[in-house]
Amino acid sequence: MRHPLLLGLLLLLLTSFVTAQDQTLVYGQPVTNTVSTDQTRFRYSFEGAASEVIYLAAFIAQDGLVLELQLFGPNGTLLGSAVDNALGSMLGPVTLGSAGRYTVEVAQPDYNQGTIGTFDLLLDRAALTPVKPDGRYTG
Repeated sequence: MRHPLLLGLLLLLLTSFVTAQDQTLVYGQPVTNTVSTDQTRFRYSFEGAASEVIYLAAFIAQDGLVLELQLFGPNGTLLGSAVDNALGSMLGPVTLGSAGRYTVEVAQPDYNQGTIGTFDLLLDRAALTPVKPDGRYTG
């Protein structure tokens, strides 16, 4: 009788450590999520190519909500982070160093806990315009 009880307890403990899968980001397609008292951290991932230049933007609709963006490389190294400006948070342009699966984390900083609201996250490629040495540019 004790073995099924122990097995059930073990399964309950193991499943409590399982986290939700990352949501996949698609270039140019915003995703919407809601920060609540229960969920203040969101993870996303996307496939990036070497030398690709990207940016990330989290647009915030509610005044008072603060979000931090973090970008991690395929090996887990932090490549950059940004915290709140007047419209939300923006990170970029960032040049990706290698091809692979990149991770984006959007989180509410500890000092802003308790503020709830909705945000839109956008991943897109950055179009950089070269500037000539004489200061003129085209495009």
